[in-house]
Amino acid sequence: MLSSGVNKEIQGRKLSLWAKRQDGSVKWFCGQPVTRDKADADADADAVTADTAAANKKIDTNHSHEPTSRHSRESGNDGI
Repeated sequence: MLSSGVNKEIQGRKLSLWAKRQDGSVKWFCGQPVTRDKADADADADAVTADTAAANKKIDTNHSHEPTSRHSRESGNDGI
């Protein structure tokens, strides 16, 4: 990919897909923002809690469709 097609903020930088997570950093789980509690190396270091302050930033991941949905088998879609 040409560097001209890259965001100017990251153009010319070497980027890693892996980053060190820090206290208070936010990650996403099933479209819901969660906050990292601590960055220790103990067994519970990767525990997260719901980020209630970011309630308006949630991604709608509701997959419960009505029975008339195109995904329901009653509508004739046998999943084939």
